Amino acid sequence: MHALKLHLFCTSAAEGLVNRLRPRFEAQGDEHLDARFGPIDGLRRQLLAGERCDVLVATPASIATLTEAGELLIDGQSSLGLLQLCIAAREGDPAPAIGSAAELRSALLGAGELHFADPVRDLGGSHFAVLLQMLHLAEELAPRCRPQPDGSAALRALAGSTAPRALGCALLSEIRQTDGVVEVGPLPPEFALTTSLAAAVTVRSDDPALADRFIALLCGAAGGEAREAAGFVPAQRLGEPLFHLAGAAR
Repeated sequence: MHALKLHLFCTSAAEGLVNRLRPRFEAQGDEHLDARFGPIDGLRRQLLAGERCDVLVATPASIATLTEAGELLIDGQSSLGLLQLCIAAREGDPAPAIGSAAELRSALLGAGELHFADPVRDLGGSHFAVLLQMLHLAEELAPRCRPQPDGSAALRALAGSTAPRALGCALLSEIRQTDGVVEVGPLPPEFALTTSLAAAVTVRSDDPALADRFIALLCGAAGGEAREAAGFVPAQRLGEPLFHLAGAAR
């Protein structure tokens, strides 16, 4: 009997969660998960180019766009939960206070480097770039900014940085899945960003039933503890809708 192979395209922000649940999924039967992780833009291009994919995990905006384009099944979609944008530090470095706008401003001014996602292509990176403008730090800190393709890449760069008191800004799930960095905390309430991820079955899936089983594990009650450990929380836990600073791209 041939193993059933599920092809997954998944934003890097959920890589840690998928890897937590992979053994459980593959233990359900004769099943194998072939997962590809990366920035959402790249995964979307690969899907539109016709590369084999059964399940896509991405932002709701990307899911909606690809559903409208006829690439995803409407009745095969579920939410993974909410994520907060947080400040990260290298493991072993002292964690700066960031609970207020003044404290966050002081922490950013004291950082030798700032690592975050591409402001043009990534919601978190766009949000952080606008945050720097609102704190009147964009010009002063521009030489210390180190944007990367996505939050996961930014955190890997942070982990390897030798700059004094280097900091990063990324989604909590990205921080928790990256070795060498630790979460300092979410942004102060007036700058907070809460976003979400969703999973969907593609219209060209070779095995929609297998795709549904994987999404049920990823998004359902069975995967709840793994999602919480990875940094996801249900909507009612945060009690706030998606919020982004004026001018930040979705």
